Amino acid sequence: MNKRRINELANFFFHADNANEVPFRISIVAGMAGQDLDAQKFKELLYLLENSENLFEDTNNFWNENYYAPV
Repeated sequence: MNKRRINELANFFFHADNANEVPFRISIVAGMAGQDLDAQKFKELLYLLENSENLFEDTNNFWNENYYAPV
């Protein structure tokens, strides 16, 4: 998947809040916690998944840098 395709997917999934135009959204979940992605985070995640050499470390860092909120 190239950057152009990632941008096309982000533009599709995040161009409207209407279910007639966008059938579903993408969210990420870790344990009991979850977060909706916005277009930019969606693109970052797809780029990471495409290019990561250590998926566990990279996805863990992505979650912690973007969504971890201590209780």
